[in-house]
Amino acid sequence: MNELTKEKFYTEVGAYSGKVLVDFYAPWCAECNALSPVIEAVSQKTNGVKFCAFNCDNSREFVMDMGIMSIPTIIIFENGKEKARLIGMQSEDDIVNALKK
Repeated sequence: MNELTKEKFYTEVGAYSGKVLVDFYAPWCAECNALSPVIEAVSQKTNGVKFCAFNCDNSREFVMDMGIMSIPTIIIFENGKEKARLIGMQSEDDIVNALKK
């Protein structure tokens, strides 16, 4: 999974034409660590979607600007615009269904 920084976010997500799933997480978050293999499994089964992660500890101001109130949070972008937001632990089916929207 592509690790994002605040600076890379705009080029990797905002300017990208297509779907991007961004996992907002923190390394100390148990639920985030449990969700990571679920996202990895979805990425192995899904074509045409870029999968990225953003460590919320690296830029709290950016996280607040994104409206992240709790982690883990998954945001799915399409052509730079938010299409779906999933908060908390999710199943593979939940993520796949959100990607289909």
